Amino acid sequence: MKKRLAATSVLVIGLASPVPAMAEGSGASSDSRVVTSQECLRITKKLTRVAGPARTAECTYRVETDVSEPVVVSALASTDLSDLSVHDRVSLRTAVATGAVRSKRYSQSLTGAAWTATQSGTFYYDGQRVWIGSAYRGRTGSHHCNVNYAVGFGLSLQNCSESGSNTQRNMYQSWYVSPLKVGVGWSAGSTIYLHRSGHTSY
Repeated sequence: MKKRLAATSVLVIGLASPVPAMAEGSGASSDSRVVTSQECLRITKKLTRVAGPARTAECTYRVETDVSEPVVVSALASTDLSDLSVHDRVSLRTAVATGAVRSKRYSQSLTGAAWTATQSGTFYYDGQRVWIGSAYRGRTGSHHCNVNYAVGFGLSLQNCSESGSNTQRNMYQSWYVSPLKVGVGWSAGSTIYLHRSGHTSY
């Protein structure tokens, strides 16, 4: 009995504060919406006056977001824990044992007239904190931005970034989209917000 009480006191020190219960609705999710670039419409309007009718349909793109079901983080090997403090080791092992540390995969694609670009990766959360680019509890997430395909369009990456706080991370992608036959372009982008409960918003 004394041993159990001692273990509990170390747990409180390691976690600093109780880990909130995971919010409902923190499972898999998806979203699809259509965005029209006002910047593109302005450019198209100017081109129409100079060179005749331009295609306003090229100013519209679809944003599709998919987030996976949560996965409970597996226990780390002793070698993986070597760089952590004693308190962090206790915190991580306890959180893993109770299923408090989870990961999810996220993917957010932009699809235009004849092009698609995507930001994707993995994030971790425990009800108290969400993290990606910075190592925490022996884990680091990921964030990638890639062109899937582009036919008759040039796509240049403008921004592939992460911002926010310990309770919410904002993952952003921005691309310069240029129809090759026109030679001028506009920006297309999207953001996915990742929360400490595992919930996502767009």
